[in-house]
Amino acid sequence: IKFSKRVIASLSTRCAKNSISSLRFANTAAKVYFSTGKTSDKEILKNLKYFEKAPLIHHINYSLTEDAERNILNGWQPECMEDKWLSYSIENCVYVHRSWSGHLMYKFTIHNKTIDYIEIAMDDFVNMNNERKVEIFFDLLPFLSEPH
Repeated sequence: IKFSKRVIASLSTRCAKNSISSLRFANTAAKVYFSTGKTSDKEILKNLKYFEKAPLIHHINYSLTEDAERNILNGWQPECMEDKWLSYSIENCVYVHRSWSGHLMYKFTIHNKTIDYIEIAMDDFVNMNNERKVEIFFDLLPFLSEPH
């Protein structure tokens, strides 16, 4: 799901690094997008949850190809129960949620085809160690980089 420039312009032109500001921004964007009347998107967006606790910041300095950057920013919407992830972007800020629960797991910003760092959920529902969370992100990146 990629928010239109019209929606973004009505909210803000940048993704704040502060997770609380980002949470408010993403919540507002989701509400505006939700109100556009797209039925399939309504069902998905109404269940989205954002970081409850301060996220873990993990620096990665990960380079992307032009195609991978475009595909990640275009987002991915689950089509069946086996699809475990949902992603969307607001400007260059990418949000990756679990599709069933709607919990935000990863958030990152792409600048000049590079992901400098990722923000990782530290909320109580995430029952795994930090190394595993980073490992899952790197397993997920090639999937997000594919055309959808």
